[in-house]
Amino acid sequence: MTVSIALFLFVANRVTALFIGFILRGTLPNSIPIAVAVAIGILIIIGLAISLYARQNWARWLVIVLLAIGLVLFSRRIVYMTAPLHQVVYAGVCILQLSVIALLLLPSSARWYRQKKPAEPKSFGETS
Repeated sequence: MTVSIALFLFVANRVTALFIGFILRGTLPNSIPIAVAVAIGILIIIGLAISLYARQNWARWLVIVLLAIGLVLFSRRIVYMTAPLHQVVYAGVCILQLSVIALLLLPSSARWYRQKKPAEPKSFGETS
């Protein structure tokens, strides 16, 4: 259950980051290379989300490290912002990142990643 919640918060965090990047700054991808880079970034996020749900432990640790780096960078930017709306949105992103990190580090999440997927039942009379 904790991994499902972490996965949902991870996706919400990335959507919020896109919101910050495009809406609050008032810039949209205005060239093909930028649009391609954004599309590749979205595909990477989708791949990480799928890998998290597929019990890939490397994806769990990669997300933890990347979100920890993001947490440090986002929290440092809050201090220098003057617009209260930006501070609130960035603080929300930091809270989401911290929540995902905490959920993925819980012992129940570690157990979930250690579990093997259930074996396929053998048909009657089949030998191994």
